[in-house]
Amino acid sequence: MIIVAIDPAVKTGWVVRTQNGEYLNGGTWMLRPSAGEGAGMITVRLRGYLHALLDAYRSSGEVIVAYEWMVGRHTSTAAAHLYGALSHAIMGLCEELNVAYLGVPVATVKRLATGRGNAKKTDMIAAAKVRWPEWRASGEDEVDARWIAEAAALTLIPAGSTTG
Repeated sequence: MIIVAIDPAVKTGWVVRTQNGEYLNGGTWMLRPSAGEGAGMITVRLRGYLHALLDAYRSSGEVIVAYEWMVGRHTSTAAAHLYGALSHAIMGLCEELNVAYLGVPVATVKRLATGRGNAKKTDMIAAAKVRWPEWRASGEDEVDARWIAEAAALTLIPAGSTTG
């Protein structure tokens, strides 16, 4: 099983994790529209990047997309609308491609990383440095995606399986 984990935002973090806990790839996608483009390009870009990523890994076996779910606090109404659009773009593409998907609650991800469901970004980054000291993330969004992958693995991989 391959877990593709997504931290949806204008700067989207993503990682690819195997069932045994190996990370194959990761990074960030900048989805912000360029000059002259409409706001809809954000979801168009996300779908394009995710589709390419799924195409690259679906031949390796079962792929499940895990994404940050139930973001309860946004800095603005526009941010809340953007999160809704991105999460629905992920779900819609997965439905079209017949790929399983799982929303992982934000508090679950934060609790796994730090022991607290309301941890700050700096706490998440510090916990990642302890858990994966040799890994260098492209930014806080990729860190969040890695923790999303870890939380999803706890839900998806049966107890007793090799989980790194």
